[in-house]
Amino acid sequence: MFRKVTVVLLYLIVVNAVDFGSDSSSCEDSHEGGGGGGNGGNSRNGCPRGWRRFNRDSGGWCLKVFARTNIEYTDAASACSNVDAVLSGIQNSEEKDYLARSASSNLASSTGSLWIGAKRTAACARSKLTATCSKTTSFYWTDGVTTGTAGFSWLDGSQPDNALGGNQDCLSFFFAPSNTVIARVNWFPGAMDDINCDASQFNSIPQRRIQGYVCGKAATS
Repeated sequence: MFRKVTVVLLYLIVVNAVDFGSDSSSCEDSHEGGGGGGNGGNSRNGCPRGWRRFNRDSGGWCLKVFARTNIEYTDAASACSNVDAVLSGIQNSEEKDYLARSASSNLASSTGSLWIGAKRTAACARSKLTATCSKTTSFYWTDGVTTGTAGFSWLDGSQPDNALGGNQDCLSFFFAPSNTVIARVNWFPGAMDDINCDASQFNSIPQRRIQGYVCGKAATS
């Protein structure tokens, strides 16, 4: 009897000591979050813990939404640099949908705007929409990695309009749990609008306030 009990105990000890791990085929680290540090050790998909990997033609790209209300564009770029990343562009609708969902679920406010890595081109400075400065040529991705124009998801047919003095050189990325009407305009999750590179412009529009920024970096494997 004593030998049988001993064998059972040894079996339980061995089973509990085995690390079954997680599915290495997953592209998403389960430890998402809207803030905090950005390195925290690499996960098995080549991205730091808390970042989400996307497979682009150029290779793996890690994305993360960071929380900071009313942060300025230049400060957001510096904050990304501090975690060995850059303000990220958006390659396609998959990345757009993920970022809108992640921000709405993890930030203090479920509705707001994010800074992303895009700026108005020099050729289209102070220009409205024209044949030359169109929806696909007025802005470019600043991260040096994002390509094409599939990631641009303009709010409506009038954008980017370079309104309010013609200094709308940055892009805001809108997030919310679902379509949201603001000042009689229907905003969808992931809608982009050209704006001044100044967070204070949304002080009187709480639903569009800057709530954070998107960093990106190359996966290590």
